[in-house]
Amino acid sequence: MPQPNSWEVLLGGETSRTVLVVDFPSEMRQELDFAELAARIGPGYRYLMAKLPAVDRGKWLSSDAYVSTWSEDVRRAGYQVAAVFGSRVGSVYAVAVADYISHWQQRSTVILFDPQTAGTRLLNQEFSREINSLVSLFSSDEIRRSGKIGHEISESAARGVTALAAEMFEDYLKLITAPFERAGLGEPRDGKLTDHFKSYISFISAASQIKQECSREQSIAIISSDWLDVVDGEVRGGDRRMKFDVRRADLFRSELVTVVISDLIRPR
Repeated sequence: MPQPNSWEVLLGGETSRTVLVVDFPSEMRQELDFAELAARIGPGYRYLMAKLPAVDRGKWLSSDAYVSTWSEDVRRAGYQVAAVFGSRVGSVYAVAVADYISHWQQRSTVILFDPQTAGTRLLNQEFSREINSLVSLFSSDEIRRSGKIGHEISESAARGVTALAAEMFEDYLKLITAPFERAGLGEPRDGKLTDHFKSYISFISAASQIKQECSREQSIAIISSDWLDVVDGEVRGGDRRMKFDVRRADLFRSELVTVVISDLIRPR
């Protein structure tokens, strides 16, 4: 059976029954180890993690560049998708991928781990997180400028996320150019030090283009204890929510959570 180019194998197997995972990993956040979850659930499925397409800063990717590429690759490989997992903003894509694949096979189970929406609030949050990781390189004036950019993002809620994301990333590059030069890190537009952040902003921007109010009602949300305030205040209801008294970083180490997920993806 062919291996899809846009998916990475987390756990292989001879079976065609497949679990797809959409996430954006980062060392700066407490991320879930889906390979660990797959190992705990055990054999019976092939687990694939979505690979992120390369982003050209001058031409931001559309949601199709993610969803249709991932989905068509699965179709060509002939996999039977048992479930689609999504984490945080990846949850937006997980629902869209499941919808797309349902055009030629039965709609798979969709499980969302600490789901998150793609909006200006998230853009501002991730901009601030990125700046905080670099703040030791900044002068006091550059710190003030970063605060101004963050404020402008917050005040731009009425604008489209895609346009705002592109403008924010340009402001970010301008802001860090002088600090990078002082630190001997080179030109940020050409350096790989900014590629990860660029890829994440594209991921958020494209996710904001996806509409899924109806199909989300067929999804199951797994909520960790440190995500309750976020999901209740940010993500609209509709999905079936299961809340666990386990922190996000330990979610996949919980025997109860593993049992619940194993049962949710079991063939009926």
